[in-house]
Amino acid sequence: MNYILFDGNARSALLPFTRTRPVAEIRAGILTIREKWERFLGASCSCLTAAYLREKFPFSLSAENILINASLLPDTALAKRVASLKPGQTLMQKGAVLAAWLGEKEARSLAQAGYGWQSGPGLQHAQDDANERSLSGERRAEAADKRARAIEEWAEATVQRAGAVEEWTGPLHRLIHPEDIFRFNAEAIAADFDLLTAGKRSAIPGSTNRILGHRLFLEADVEMECANINTLTGPVYIGKGAVVMEGVNLRGPLAIGAGAVVKMGARLYGPTTIGPESVVGGEIKQSVIFGNTNKSHDGYLGNSVIGEWCNLGADTNCSNMKNNYKSVKLWSYETGGMRDTGLPYCGLMMGDFSRTGINTMFNTGTTVGVNVNLYGSAMPPAFLPDFSWGSGDALQTYRPEKALETAKRIMEHKGGYFTEADARIHHEIFNLTEMYRKGASE
Repeated sequence: MNYILFDGNARSALLPFTRTRPVAEIRAGILTIREKWERFLGASCSCLTAAYLREKFPFSLSAENILINASLLPDTALAKRVASLKPGQTLMQKGAVLAAWLGEKEARSLAQAGYGWQSGPGLQHAQDDANERSLSGERRAEAADKRARAIEEWAEATVQRAGAVEEWTGPLHRLIHPEDIFRFNAEAIAADFDLLTAGKRSAIPGSTNRILGHRLFLEADVEMECANINTLTGPVYIGKGAVVMEGVNLRGPLAIGAGAVVKMGARLYGPTTIGPESVVGGEIKQSVIFGNTNKSHDGYLGNSVIGEWCNLGADTNCSNMKNNYKSVKLWSYETGGMRDTGLPYCGLMMGDFSRTGINTMFNTGTTVGVNVNLYGSAMPPAFLPDFSWGSGDALQTYRPEKALETAKRIMEHKGGYFTEADARIHHEIFNLTEMYRKGASE
């Protein structure tokens, strides 16, 4: 069986994190959504995403396909039902397509339906339509969102014709808004912990550590001494080769990815995820850091989501609660305005490759796009558009050629490689986000 994770409507709702990745590559808990599905299904999954991302994240079609909504966090029951779908069957909940079985005929119909693919041997990737490439940034963004929604609309139309619909009545965790990434992180860590540790033995922690409870799992080559770990509040998972320095306080549920470093005296309150190869210090509460990101020094980060390849300068602080105790509002890329989250706590949403200087302050519910370079002590606005740089609300356009020079150095510093495909993706993001930078100086 060929499994495909499709973005659907979640793509535009989960910006800025889906600017640079498919929905399925979002990290929640220990694993990304794709990694979770692959472990449950025992098979690899490809991603059906925006056309400009497909060079880096290709997908394949075959005679037998199951399309899965990429915003779903799987569990055993859901994965079992999805894997058992028969030809023509579709799984839905409250009008949303969760998964659908597509045969060769339906797959070829999908390939011809305008998703950047053409029929023929191997279903080779086709170039974007020339008319779409000639549109302004605003029109291109609208076209990209329409293409992302088209797969779900197509699936729903197919379902209505076929009639082989099953309503899923079981529990469901689905990422609908960016804050859901940290909201569901406790459940995601617990589920991934069980998935990754089943039938395995933890490495033995050193005797200098103080450990409460028994739900601590260390992969091989972890360096950890003189740390305090509380697993009575939730499991703690520490990945291969991670370093936890002296005086660190860890309170579960908590995930520390492979190769990550937690610096001396850091305080990490669960549910928190520190992604692979990240370096963290200071105080962090109920936050998700995707990976390859540095928050190396003192400063507070709470109820936040930080993308990959970011750097938070020393003493960067974010507020996660309003002084009047009202619910927090976040920028919505879908509406172009602020959206009430209904949450009393919500901090910083930061896209990939964004950076702050020392002593940067963020107000409650701030959204930062991709490739933002912020410095100075002035409080920035609640929304900082992609490819912006400056201090406070005095923002200028961060030209792609300069931004990409820095992006290359960031990845090289972490042992990565910034490819030509990455460069093309970033240039497209610059064009797609043009309308948000109107009024900014060059």
